[in-house]
Amino acid sequence: MLAQQYLLEVEKLMRHIRETQLSAVLQVAPKIVEHMGDTGTLFVFGASHSSMIAQEVYYRAGGLATVKALFAPGLMLDQQPVTMTSELERLEGLGRIVVRSHGLGARDVLVVVSTSGRNAVPIDAALEAKERGAMVVALTSLPYSRSVPSRHSSSKRLFEVADVVLDTGTPAGDAAVDVPGTGKKMGPLSTVAGVLLINLLILQVVEELVARGRDPAILVSGNLDGGHEANLATYRRLGSSAFSQGDGPGREAR
Repeated sequence: MLAQQYLLEVEKLMRHIRETQLSAVLQVAPKIVEHMGDTGTLFVFGASHSSMIAQEVYYRAGGLATVKALFAPGLMLDQQPVTMTSELERLEGLGRIVVRSHGLGARDVLVVVSTSGRNAVPIDAALEAKERGAMVVALTSLPYSRSVPSRHSSSKRLFEVADVVLDTGTPAGDAAVDVPGTGKKMGPLSTVAGVLLINLLILQVVEELVARGRDPAILVSGNLDGGHEANLATYRRLGSSAFSQGDGPGREAR
């Protein structure tokens, strides 16, 4: 059964992350907190389906209110026709514009999500952030990225320009299950792996903050009684800058 095969592939991926990436998360979390100090922000960026990882930790129940997702026109899946996102992700210079527009600085950390790590936009975003002094964490697939050439003029892939690499371990092409009689595969793994890794990272960042006597701004579900009010109080405590990307009273953490 294809569904059963997919579950087995997901379980293998979970083992890969537990056995090879948990130690990396434990090592990088203190570095992130140290780099941000009292004023830095943790940003997350991805194009096309990789943007789903950024959305996962943005204004999220059980997440950090201080995490900011970078979104850009044409790089999200609401773009029509959706095939345009594939072309725009290869457009050199666009990733730099995204980072500049959000004003990343030397105390910030940018997690760049790209499974193949070969397209110009995520590479440019990483390069621009580094030039501004930000710390760059790549969330990518090393098996996939090492199997393909870069589409950036530098000939570098994302893992080759980031300060830290978290490896999802997803296969080249992402899909993991052969569909009999078609010669094709289905069952993509990058979102499952990416969501797991980014949540592991943020949980460990929070543990590090608490260990240093800090009070992390943790959101609760707006669908719990009193949750909406609690989140509004959290954002008021953070100040007006927390609303700069739409984190306003009209939206709920879900």
